[in-house]
Amino acid sequence: ENILECLNAYTDFDVFGHVDYIVRYGPTKAENYSYQKYQEILNEILKTLISKNIGLELNTAGLKYGLGFAHPHMDILKKYREFGGEIITVGSDGHKPEHLAYDFHKVPSILKEAGFHYYTIFKNRKPEFIKPGTVPTLSPGWSLLFFYRCYYRYGLDSPAWLPISFSETELCLSYQH
Repeated sequence: ENILECLNAYTDFDVFGHVDYIVRYGPTKAENYSYQKYQEILNEILKTLISKNIGLELNTAGLKYGLGFAHPHMDILKKYREFGGEIITVGSDGHKPEHLAYDFHKVPSILKEAGFHYYTIFKNRKPEFIKPGTVPTLSPGWSLLFFYRCYYRYGLDSPAWLPISFSETELCLSYQH
């Protein structure tokens, strides 16, 4: 309910993340969680996001923390898509080098199962839809910097990691096949 209040009070942002974040840190984690239990308020939140042209973030940190699913739960992703949600970005809460793009190789199948055929990046706060496997057009400096940091410095096994969007506070990534 607080999320809905915030969405109605402030909308000068492009993507909403962590809609079911509480599951990660609750005392029983995902054990007692179900979309159905909270579907009334969650549906209202999703419809509000869509009506305000605000995207939803798919975040793989839930996999990292052993929940067995990315955030938000697949039921929420499917409902967002069913309601007409199209803007879906990808993040990993990669606050350490080893967590950058955590389990991103699973992202294409998660998106496909939820009904998406693309993910979203933003350029000048305008959404652009990118099919997995397509390299988005980025500033060469950012691409080169990211490639160096992830491939050489942190020893990732493939040069296939590319940034899909960035801001002052977070670099979001996507895995390209």
